Amino acid sequence: MEEHKQKSLYLYFSILALIAGFILGLFFAWNQNDSAYTPVKSDVLGLDEMRAEAANDLDFAMFWQVWNIVKNNYVDKDAVTDQDLYYGALEGIVGALDDPYSVFFDPEFAKSFNEDLAGTFHGIGAEIGIRDGVLTVVAPLEDSPADKAGLKSGDRIFKVNGEEAYNWSTEKAIQNIRGPQGTEVVLTVARDGAEDFMDIKIVRDVIVMPNMKFEFKPVGDKEVAYLALYNFNEDSYQQVADKINEIKNNPKCAGLIFDLRNNPGGYLDVAIDISSEWLADGIVVSERSGTGEVVDYTSRGYGRLKDFKTVILIDGGSASASEIVAGALQDHNKAILLGQTSFGKGSVQTLNDLADGSSIKLTVAKWLTPNGKNIDKEGVNPDIFVKYVYDENNPDQDPQLDEALKLFSMTDAEIQAAIVASQEANKSEAEVLLEKANGVE
Repeated sequence: MEEHKQKSLYLYFSILALIAGFILGLFFAWNQNDSAYTPVKSDVLGLDEMRAEAANDLDFAMFWQVWNIVKNNYVDKDAVTDQDLYYGALEGIVGALDDPYSVFFDPEFAKSFNEDLAGTFHGIGAEIGIRDGVLTVVAPLEDSPADKAGLKSGDRIFKVNGEEAYNWSTEKAIQNIRGPQGTEVVLTVARDGAEDFMDIKIVRDVIVMPNMKFEFKPVGDKEVAYLALYNFNEDSYQQVADKINEIKNNPKCAGLIFDLRNNPGGYLDVAIDISSEWLADGIVVSERSGTGEVVDYTSRGYGRLKDFKTVILIDGGSASASEIVAGALQDHNKAILLGQTSFGKGSVQTLNDLADGSSIKLTVAKWLTPNGKNIDKEGVNPDIFVKYVYDENNPDQDPQLDEALKLFSMTDAEIQAAIVASQEANKSEAEVLLEKANGVE
């Protein structure tokens, strides 16, 4: 497990990640759950054998033919160095995978990436992922420049400072969106429900990532603990564990609402530790490699909340480590999930350091919930679907939280009826057609 934590920021999970993603200074989805980064040295085994195999299948004379055509005939050939062509070719090899989380970093960008992992960055404070080739906001950090400027989870970014951004990698987005403190960047975004594109001006700043919010909320003559966790960093488990002590010592506390909305993820180990507070045993998450090998990560066995009534809030901004926790507790029937389908950032990346200071971030595995559900691109579905509808006249209203609080005044039978009704109402068209084909009415 410690091996996973070396540079294993769950940039998927999570950016995912993903500290979808990536911290754009920002906080892109370079969080451990989505990319449990494991540094790998670039000493390649069997290099001669691979060269021989490639020589049998490919005509490498064509590579040099293209090189010479470009080098000798490009209109601005004096502006392009051999090193530019070389790194461009390496970037193309990784880009051919068509995987937004597998990327070649030249030495300059590799250095910048490692600085981000160390937490030294300026930016806008929003995690960015890629969905259908479009840069998509997974979640703005609370009180970040992006949050204050009005950037929302689900916003699709089509231009950065007027430049078309379609089919950009997250790395290219980082280079263009982040910058020195006090400077401005303009994002042109499309938002569900809006009739036209919107230009959102954001002034970059030092990003200070908040971690949690905790309070007791009255429900009748009882209280319900409300714990919102904003990321899964090194301190998160201990902070959650301290709050669990408060919850267990409150005789009036009837349950817990664990809010993982807009939480883009963090360390895998932290996700396992937190899940273990509900799970006395069993699988928390599994990792499936490209060879089909599956590695199970099991509970640490804490189990202090194993019989505690819990509701987890999720939405499209819940990614990577958030999806691991939500999926584990749902599969083990330890929590009711309420809200909207999570982001779907469930792949694992390794960071391969190369001799000249460049590196390759490569997707090597995917996450599965305890019941074998693929998180990547699918996300975790709630048990009870509730949309978040922003009301300009009442900006503090939170319909998802309101519905979660209602569950603590309902009987188990009433809750089960609500889950069945919600699942029925939110069946996909494909599910309905399949049921009809099987004679189910």
